[in-house]
Amino acid sequence: MNNDNLLQLEGAIESVVFRNDENGYTVIEIADGDDYLTAVGIMPQVSSGDVVKLTGKYTNHPSYGRQFAVQICEISRPTEAADILRYLSSGAIKGIGTQTAQRLVKEFGEATLDVLENQPERVALLKGISPQKAEDFSQQLKQNTGVRTLMLFLG
Repeated sequence: MNNDNLLQLEGAIESVVFRNDENGYTVIEIADGDDYLTAVGIMPQVSSGDVVKLTGKYTNHPSYGRQFAVQICEISRPTEAADILRYLSSGAIKGIGTQTAQRLVKEFGEATLDVLENQPERVALLKGISPQKAEDFSQQLKQNTGVRTLMLFLG
């Protein structure tokens, strides 16, 4: 890889516009002040709310305009309440929709993902969430983290 003129961008994914699961080609939008930045390239599975550090360069697509062509994509867990809410509302964890995500983030704030993953018994205390469902959420989050770690390693 030629490192000349490569830039790094970091931010939370606002939306996943397109994803080809066969080759990993992904189009995402990241908030850039009052505007959105479109980033394209081969990426691991990402979701709205994920915080990404992208390495690449700007290109100008004839139909879609200015885009950031990604060569390296590193994912980290969202840490801010708004990003956690966006991540959980995106369907990244089956069984958590917008309303449940709002309740979880209201209850646990910026610790929501840590509590979901490591303390499902606390999640089960919320009305409407059984111990089994809370454990299922925990397992899904652990699996998502493990798959991403593996994909980053293999990438």
